[in-house]
Amino acid sequence: MSKRAEPFGIWGFKLYQATGKWKKGTNAVARRMAMALYYVQSSSQPFDYNKFTFMEMPEVIDMSIIDLVAINPEFHRYIAGFNAANIKSTQDMADRYHNGSLHRINGLAGKKLQSLVKEFINNQDLYTERFNEYSSKRELIYSIVNENNQTIKDFVSENPQFSRYYNALDRAGISHVYHLIDMYYSGTLKDYPRLGINFELLVEQFIDNIIKERKERNTHENIPY
Repeated sequence: MSKRAEPFGIWGFKLYQATGKWKKGTNAVARRMAMALYYVQSSSQPFDYNKFTFMEMPEVIDMSIIDLVAINPEFHRYIAGFNAANIKSTQDMADRYHNGSLHRINGLAGKKLQSLVKEFINNQDLYTERFNEYSSKRELIYSIVNENNQTIKDFVSENPQFSRYYNALDRAGISHVYHLIDMYYSGTLKDYPRLGINFELLVEQFIDNIIKERKERNTHENIPY
């Protein structure tokens, strides 16, 4: 279990991580091994890890890590670790959690992340519902900004709270609002430190206002949202 070189050891170590009790993990592994030995001796069948359900890789809703962070901001603090390990999707994250390699990655080794990933894996219905809502909202935003095709210059004129960021947006080559929204949803705004977290919060407020205005307009015109 200390080397985590085979599935029983990986499973036992994850149990230790979840409980903080090494003995509980080793005892659980010992019970598994005893059951396995009893089965192969009583059935005269060769030992096979594939007969254990805990060996099955979890199937999760596959979304980008950026989308996962938008749905559950508690994952935000681990973005740097995910990027460094080239973990781009939730399926890759879940697979590495299952095979025991996630905790060995610098920046992703804490118990808090292990608990978050476990919660994500065990609540797929909830995350699927949240992802569908998030995707619908994103599609609506894209539709609205593409329809308007507004330049950043005009956008800043109508939204003076963004005026202090105009030069930074211009230097970043962000010429239209749809470009800004695309960078927000792809998580690449973070590549421009001159914009900063306050700018992202302003973009979030702008998006929320667009959704609110569209809902109010559709309600007034009796159009389904």
